[in-house]
Amino acid sequence: MVVSIEDNVFKGNTQITSVTIPRNMRNIGSHVFDGCTSLTKVVWNAISCSSASVYDDGTWYLAPPFMDYTTFDSNVEEVIFGDEVTYVPVAMCMNMSKLKNVKFPNKVTAIDEYAFNYCSSLESVTIPENVLYVGSMTFNDCANLKSVTWNAINCNNYISNSGPMLYNYDTQSSAVEQFVFGEKVECIPVYLCSGMSKL
Repeated sequence: MVVSIEDNVFKGNTQITSVTIPRNMRNIGSHVFDGCTSLTKVVWNAISCSSASVYDDGTWYLAPPFMDYTTFDSNVEEVIFGDEVTYVPVAMCMNMSKLKNVKFPNKVTAIDEYAFNYCSSLESVTIPENVLYVGSMTFNDCANLKSVTWNAINCNNYISNSGPMLYNYDTQSSAVEQFVFGEKVECIPVYLCSGMSKL
């Protein structure tokens, strides 16, 4: 049973069109699908899997597993999360510029930092009821993200040390025009709607 995929395993493979990450996966290394230019679909069943962060000459940087490091982009158009997924790892979908929609399963409790950073085609997102933690800059620079539905009942662990989760640092604002709170919401996290001048 595979529980870990190390660095660069499928790097440069232009024949892969889709990939399914199994439920027991615990770790995915850096540059795993770098240069997989035909990869358009990801099925993510990993219940709680971490993705790589890399130290290079003492400097920490993100290492999104599905990003092409030549173009700093990705051809992935569809990401499907399995029903048992509880955690979305750091920078998992970072730079997926062709990703338009994402649906989180109800069991998700944490969406980590930079998870959808620079997903410029993402138009809407719904945060499920059981989410307790959302990392900083999770949807940073999602230039077309105009609609957010926030159903998280008691998400009080939102971390904003690097910046708000829904903010475009190129325009110093947010594209969000509609923000809907679910009826069960009890806690609205700090800085949640910061910079939303179009709201």
